[in-house]
Amino acid sequence: MKNEGTAGRSNRGHRIRGRHTGANAGRRSLSSRSARSRVQALRYVYWRDGKFWLGYLEEFPDYMTQGESHTDLQAHLRDLYQELASGRIPAVRRVAELEVA
Repeated sequence: MKNEGTAGRSNRGHRIRGRHTGANAGRRSLSSRSARSRVQALRYVYWRDGKFWLGYLEEFPDYMTQGESHTDLQAHLRDLYQELASGRIPAVRRVAELEVA
């Protein structure tokens, strides 16, 4: 899906999630257990446009993603957050609050 009016927004396609089948399949490392214990709630904006669900994270409004269902969209938003918050992508624009008196 290409949206000409969203310059600068990521338009990620759908992913097929595979299962790990190596010798350590089903085992979680200590670091992935501790990462799961740090659950954080993120606000996002979403809507349905035809057969797709579209959305973006409030903290990163310039980066949009899509899914075939609301659940699929949420999975893509989680992946998008991991990429944007990692620091590996340069010049990521964010939204923040500033307190003034």
